[in-house]
Amino acid sequence: MKCYKPLQQIKVISFDLDDNLYDNRPLLIAAEKKLRLWLAGHINTLPEMSFWTQIKQQCLESTPALANDISLIRQHTLATGLQILGKSKQQAERLAIEAMPLFIHWRSQLQLDQQVKNTLHYLGLKYPLIAITNGNIDIKNTELDAFFKFSFQADINNPKKPASHLFAKACMQLNIAPQQLLHIGDHPRSDIYGAQQFGAQTIYLTPAYGRSEQKPLFGAVPNWQISDINQLIEIL
Repeated sequence: MKCYKPLQQIKVISFDLDDNLYDNRPLLIAAEKKLRLWLAGHINTLPEMSFWTQIKQQCLESTPALANDISLIRQHTLATGLQILGKSKQQAERLAIEAMPLFIHWRSQLQLDQQVKNTLHYLGLKYPLIAITNGNIDIKNTELDAFFKFSFQADINNPKKPASHLFAKACMQLNIAPQQLLHIGDHPRSDIYGAQQFGAQTIYLTPAYGRSEQKPLFGAVPNWQISDINQLIEIL
């Protein structure tokens, strides 16, 4: 742990989710495999991942705002790719719409570590906890739902961090000033830089959950830096 500057009065704690409270990699890998199996039942030839990556890039180039909504960009990518693979526009769009709730369900099959649950429970007794995430995990259908009062997720109408929109929306809903929000995250730009530009206090987790490599800071110094999410108990 390292303290760069003391924390001031805190009224609410916000958490990033993916790679902050759990390792997101195995969830996405498993969900991608299941999606490919599902697609294999609807198309004759299943292309390599590079095909979908290229389609995604083309969708982002034509509609940059999709970068804020990872569910919508995946849906557009699927629909565009399925048309290239021979489906009609109507068939492709229908399949893409059908695929998305399945994918989100598959990628939301997480199990929180018991220590993480203990830490969230402890902090929840002292502060309202909220989630602020660029991801698309289905919080309501995971163990996360038991700990968070509200969740704020980026989408086409709510630009992703480091933009201030999600932080501002949270503070407005909770009726607090920016400096009364403590945001905890693993990404130096999206979480630490974004939250501090908005005016919130921050704690930086590095390495990210389940990782070994540390990411350098990006234009902002947090109040605290930790290497284990459970160290929050010692600080707060």
